[in-house]
Amino acid sequence: MLVGGVDTGEVYMWGNGANGRLGLGIADTVMVPTLLSDPESRSDALRFKSVCCGAMHTLGITQEGLAYSWGCNSNGQLGHGDHTDQLSPTRIALLAATTVSQVDAGFDFSCTIDCMFAPGSWLSLATG
Repeated sequence: MLVGGVDTGEVYMWGNGANGRLGLGIADTVMVPTLLSDPESRSDALRFKSVCCGAMHTLGITQEGLAYSWGCNSNGQLGHGDHTDQLSPTRIALLAATTVSQVDAGFDFSCTIDCMFAPGSWLSLATG
């Protein structure tokens, strides 16, 4: 999976799309850079200030500080309280009232720092 960004905050995704890790609404391989769009409007691009890729999932922070995740969720690494893969960027409801400043993704875990520098994380207890 490759991520390409531009100064406007637009994100382009391409590569192995298994489990929805590209966020393009499909789980297929994509051979050319494709603009990541807002799944709610389907026409507007989501504008991110930061994107981070785990092994099979992706996290992003919009320019407004909203946290999104998509891709494989086999260990709850997307932070949605379930194990359902997400094919498109999905806002993390638990963080809806928080302005997130940083995200990071590991193999099957994720973490955030909000603008008040309070860390939060979720991980797979199955693997450590």
